[in-house]
Amino acid sequence: MIEMTHINKTFKAHRVLKNINLEVQTGEIVAIIGPSGAGKSTLLRSINLLEKPDSGSIRIDDIELNFAHFSKKEMFRLRQKSAMVFQNFNLFVNKNILENVSEALIVVKKMPKSEANDRAMAQLGAVGLAQKAKAYPYELSGGQQQRVAIARALSLDPSIMLFDEPTSALDVELIAEVLEVIKRIHNQTM
Repeated sequence: MIEMTHINKTFKAHRVLKNINLEVQTGEIVAIIGPSGAGKSTLLRSINLLEKPDSGSIRIDDIELNFAHFSKKEMFRLRQKSAMVFQNFNLFVNKNILENVSEALIVVKKMPKSEANDRAMAQLGAVGLAQKAKAYPYELSGGQQQRVAIARALSLDPSIMLFDEPTSALDVELIAEVLEVIKRIHNQTM
């Protein structure tokens, strides 16, 4: 569950988020729609503190944080509740697909490499890419790269998944492929 209260964010003189209040229940799917520059990505990035709002508060499950003052420990705990899939994949070009998915498990979650690789392979299997584990991002289509990004996010076992225009960088024929994976993920968690 996500609850955001009185969220405000200004970049220089431009107020991007103005007193935003949002509540999303567990299992609920919410789409944020608006024109370019309306603050959709800023709002998503505020949920996991990739962007720090000027004021307001957020609660994800049992973690509550006031944006006016919080510690690094609180920030870390909040970030562990969510995973984000970006519109431009953000894969490490110097790492193969398995390493791209397991990296955060090893570095952030301090998981042993063998356990991280096992979890990464399971998630690659879930998005239909286990056979590409040793491939590098440049060897994959855009849709396959986005599915790797989804597997990476899922491997963290988050309470919430945030998707920032996950199909915008894809060709029309690849959009259905990625949307099918997202639909399958939702159906598995329900």
